[in-house]
Amino acid sequence: PINTITNGQAAWMWPDMFPRVLSQIGTASMAGVDPHMKNAYIQQWTLTLEREIGKMGLRASYAGSRSVQLGISRNLNQLRPSTTAYSPARRPYPQLSGATWRENGGNAFYHGLTLSAERKFRAGLQYQAAYTWAKNLTDSQSEGEAGGSLTDAYDRRPEYGDYMYTRRHRFVFNSLWDLPFGKDRRFAKGGPLSYIVGGWSISTFAVLQTG
Repeated sequence: PINTITNGQAAWMWPDMFPRVLSQIGTASMAGVDPHMKNAYIQQWTLTLEREIGKMGLRASYAGSRSVQLGISRNLNQLRPSTTAYSPARRPYPQLSGATWRENGGNAFYHGLTLSAERKFRAGLQYQAAYTWAKNLTDSQSEGEAGGSLTDAYDRRPEYGDYMYTRRHRFVFNSLWDLPFGKDRRFAKGGPLSYIVGGWSISTFAVLQTG
């Protein structure tokens, strides 16, 4: 049998998740969420300038965004910086090893500039090229719902810096070139050779970006 009851006492029971007295100091941890926590939101704005020169389209675009009320997590049981030797008994809640609290407070600011050039398909050639410079600053370094975990629960300022997943520089290029061989092309328009070398195209795609 999976479990048995003898004299009203089960052989196996779920452990007490909320004991009144912890047997050892610092052996348990707890987590909580601000009951008044709000949904994060983002504000975005863009500005684009376009110009056609010859058969090439040029574009310069600026994109910015501001993320507000991002989630952050702090350890309420963290000791404040001190020259006093470490001791679990000095924690705000010495019975716990950690007390994680999730709340609003994180922010992020993004600024990006994209320069691009595009040639529509003409004379058998088409290509696109784009370069993006981006800067994203935040004090909530996380992709998760819980938000970033503060290194110092009492000071969020040291967390503010470049977002780890944003590429500062990124260049993308793609092209398509119909080789000038075969029927209705410049070279090898007929004969057996046109069946061998005709109708071929070369495409390229490249991405160069910083880490």
